[in-house]
Amino acid sequence: MIALIIVHADVRADTYYDAGIGSQSQHRPPPHQWTTFVHVDGQPEAVPAEWVATPEGRFAHSLKIPDPVPKDSGYRWWMSSKDYFKHLCDTEAGEFIYDKVENVEGFLFMRPPGRPSDSDLMDLYELEAPGFEAVFQALGDSVQTRGRFFVSKTRLFDFVEEPTSPPSNSSRTYVHASRNAGALKLEDVRIEDHPDAEFALTWRGLRRVGDRDRRIAGYELLILNLRTNVIVAVLRDFQIAPPRTLSSAHTSWIAASYCPESGKKHGRPMLNETYDFLKHVLNPR
Repeated sequence: MIALIIVHADVRADTYYDAGIGSQSQHRPPPHQWTTFVHVDGQPEAVPAEWVATPEGRFAHSLKIPDPVPKDSGYRWWMSSKDYFKHLCDTEAGEFIYDKVENVEGFLFMRPPGRPSDSDLMDLYELEAPGFEAVFQALGDSVQTRGRFFVSKTRLFDFVEEPTSPPSNSSRTYVHASRNAGALKLEDVRIEDHPDAEFALTWRGLRRVGDRDRRIAGYELLILNLRTNVIVAVLRDFQIAPPRTLSSAHTSWIAASYCPESGKKHGRPMLNETYDFLKHVLNPR
């Protein structure tokens, strides 16, 4: 009887419910680990190699911004997770706007994130920017569904574009999606050789000393002029995941808290922050 109880407990500990995969229990993958780090132009700290494994990732991390984070994050070994999170929010988070543009019809989403699974969102290190990527679990994995986040009766851009993936024969085409009359996906979709948009949105994870070990993850959203690659605005935010329990080695980025100012400004940052930032900088018609 004792052996049977132990086996049953092991099975339960190795399974989870993943809404993004299906209703049946799935085997939980082992926790992710960062093993190789790469120096990039856009950050003072080397970043995990998987963050720059794609052309879009390498480009995002190559961008130099006018007000980068300092080399010294203020981290001290005696800081608690809560204290370090508060320090990063107070000293580094916020919107940094260098220019505003009026009557913008749409934009290029240069680096659309994939759709994270529940297991991704329970892993401390799997996702580059879990607070940003989490929202896209509910938005699907195509420009037609993802674009609803920016184009709808209440989201006022006329269109959103994304690069096709992967590129074919070293050439890149773009998907242009528009018109949402209350549907669950954008209805007008076409392929273009070049983007129509003059401005683009990209993103990157932000690595600060000791952050993930303390359940903290940061990211930057960057809006740039496609003609000049000049940065128009930057949004920087941090999240802190709840403490892991004694019975679980996993965390929950879905339940993470954002910097207090984000909550005051956006209400529900996970759902509103990206669109509000875009609308503030690239004012739609």
